[in-house]
Amino acid sequence: MNQKLKSAVKILVFVLVLLLPVQSMAQVMKTTIDLPLRARASSTSTKLGVIPKGTEINIDRTTGNWVLTAYAGKAGYSGLKYLTPTANTEMCAVTTDLRLRSGPGTSYASLLKIPKHTPIPVFERQGNWIKTVWSGKIGWVGVKYTKTMIEMPQLQITLQTSFRTGPGSSYSRIGYVPRSAIIPVLGTSGNWVKSWYFGRIGWISRSYLAQPMTSGFRTQALPDLSGFSNHELNWDYTKTATLSAFPELGGAYRYEDNAVHLTFDCGYENGYTAQYLDVLKANGLRARFYVTGFFIKTEPELVRRMLAEGHEVGNHTDIHPDSVALMEQSPQLVYDDMVGWEELFHDATGSYPSTWFYRAPSGIYSERTLALVQWMGYQSEFWEVALDDWNPQKQMTQEATMHVLKRDTKPGSIVLLHCVSSTNIKILQEYIDWIHAQSWTIATP
Repeated sequence: MNQKLKSAVKILVFVLVLLLPVQSMAQVMKTTIDLPLRARASSTSTKLGVIPKGTEINIDRTTGNWVLTAYAGKAGYSGLKYLTPTANTEMCAVTTDLRLRSGPGTSYASLLKIPKHTPIPVFERQGNWIKTVWSGKIGWVGVKYTKTMIEMPQLQITLQTSFRTGPGSSYSRIGYVPRSAIIPVLGTSGNWVKSWYFGRIGWISRSYLAQPMTSGFRTQALPDLSGFSNHELNWDYTKTATLSAFPELGGAYRYEDNAVHLTFDCGYENGYTAQYLDVLKANGLRARFYVTGFFIKTEPELVRRMLAEGHEVGNHTDIHPDSVALMEQSPQLVYDDMVGWEELFHDATGSYPSTWFYRAPSGIYSERTLALVQWMGYQSEFWEVALDDWNPQKQMTQEATMHVLKRDTKPGSIVLLHCVSSTNIKILQEYIDWIHAQSWTIATP
């Protein structure tokens, strides 16, 4: 074949590739560094801002080694290789040792080889090829050598167990996988199974695995929730007069009594929770604390103190996800997150909760998520009074805080205060005194 003909063939192949249908994947990824957001897909382009390490971002599409995303109200481009999968990332697993190529075709250069059973994120589909990233390299793999996680063999956790970096108890613990979670089998080594759970790859002992069960408490088949809408609703405490918390599904944002109901959300510790407990104890009061799995893992002594002093501890989920987005993928993921919290609570306290209250992360919910939560035995508790108090870097003044609380609190109100707030702890005693001055009581859970 002469040189001119070769060149013509190359051009024709290039044009045909461009004409192949391209399907961009709406993905969620997490930054592994403080990642610049740039105006264009270039490292020399204007920097629009910096996305903090550990932030989950939505990816609209990919352009070469860059992704189009948005952060803090600005749209721009960030480097794909500095992103890692999350629980909400669409994944597939390679079924053989598979070459990652620089383009969507076997004629493109091989960048490296991805080991068999490795989970990889799906960013884009072009013909029979998938764009992905692995080991810091961005490239393409053939669809026929991959399977979705659902297509992989499945096993179920029989008792909460450690998720480890390698096939043995001597390897470091990545985290825990809760009882009843269903996981894909990516590989085996002796008595250990390689798997993927909530954005992490690790190993689990076969001693805690069985074929998926369909009966028994917390292991029974999930109900059919298709009759409930999964349309996202965001609880807006400024419009409670026009909203419903779906009381038929166990949702409440106020109670019909003469008491004020104090609740506290604890996502992580910021140095003030013990002080909140001190104030409540000094006033002979009890409250309900909604804590995340992260809070339980990092502050088990505070959780035990809450219970010892008569407070209730409610389920604020394990990882504080967008439950509606998780439900869109699978009710099992929402269920697993709830059960994961229960197992962490059991590990920290030696027992399961004696009361069952749930608070939706960020107030995001749907009829379907409430239906599942109610089926699990929980009451969903929202709020009638809340503050812009969850960001430690943007605290309201004491005067502004008291103004909102006095304006919005009335008999029957459920009040939400965040434990990370440095302002709330300063005004808590004043607020308690003000409630009593109105001749109202403070409810005992």
